Amino acid sequence: MHTHPRRPLSPPAGVPRRQALLGLGSLAALGLAGPLAGCGRTQDDAGGSAVVRYQGWPQTVLFAELARDLGHLPTVELEYIGNTTSGPQDIQTVATGDAEIGHAFSGAVIKLVEAGVDIRGVANYYGSDERSFLGVFVGRESDVLEPRDLIGRTVGMNALGAHAEAFVHQFLAASGLSAEEIAEITLVPIPPSDLEISIVRGHLDAGVIDGIAQDLAVEHGTLRRLGRDVDLFGSFPAGQMVMRGSWIDAHPETAAELATGVDRAIRWATERPREEVVERFTRIVSERGRGEDPSPLKYWKSTGLTRGGLMEPQDFTRWSDWLRDSRIVDDAPDPGRYYTNSLIRSAATTEVPA
Repeated sequence: MHTHPRRPLSPPAGVPRRQALLGLGSLAALGLAGPLAGCGRTQDDAGGSAVVRYQGWPQTVLFAELARDLGHLPTVELEYIGNTTSGPQDIQTVATGDAEIGHAFSGAVIKLVEAGVDIRGVANYYGSDERSFLGVFVGRESDVLEPRDLIGRTVGMNALGAHAEAFVHQFLAASGLSAEEIAEITLVPIPPSDLEISIVRGHLDAGVIDGIAQDLAVEHGTLRRLGRDVDLFGSFPAGQMVMRGSWIDAHPETAAELATGVDRAIRWATERPREEVVERFTRIVSERGRGEDPSPLKYWKSTGLTRGGLMEPQDFTRWSDWLRDSRIVDDAPDPGRYYTNSLIRSAATTEVPA
């Protein structure tokens, strides 16, 4: 679950869907696709603590942060460098060498790899299931009764080129809309905290909502759900923690400690009672000194993951239609280029400190 601080409502102009991820694609042109070994301040694996820079999410505990708290990163020093605004932005910092790890939707990872950027998914980090999912919502009294009614309308979402856009595209395609009809729907990037009120006030016709914003909308009774991502795919992993390939080569032990620690942290959070997980997340957020209100963590429901951090080819190929229609790939995506499970060691071991 990603939650974001409230910002004043200011509905932005719509952005055609084929402009999605344009900024990411420019990385290759800027020469960022080449090796970035030596960037950052990571110590050599031969000795000493390894400093690993990362961006966080407000009021959210990343699994790398949980792994540290559980004692699974004995030689890694995580250095928080600020909050990200979206998954695509987060992994850009990895591509540019400003961070060692980042987290994003699978399609955003594919986009950067296809642009020639040297990154790899090293562990899944979030997913959708019956408790935690993305949904398309419309106003309670809206005349949008089925997906086809969205043609010519506006749909808001946190970020273009990420999970929400890919889900909407494949949801509409599965509902019988052609690529041309889907292109007539305007996608609008807007903070999640503003989605519900924007729909209620008529600034948007629909919105893709998850996490606490979804829970609050359900409590308020102002919106009606049109569809869910789990209705298309069942439970599935949706995004990965990534590292630069050159950084992995230069620091294999540190990379393995991180990936393995994240895997074990996910398994802990999946297997322990929800109340215990929320209690630990709340303590972590309360003690890390970022001036955050930990109360939204009470809405946390699940990891959305059933295999820990381990990835499979379908984690990437399930988005093939959106990837092709968005011209991110020309043919079927090649999952072997986007991820590696080789850094996750003893994945079946789930014993962790209390």
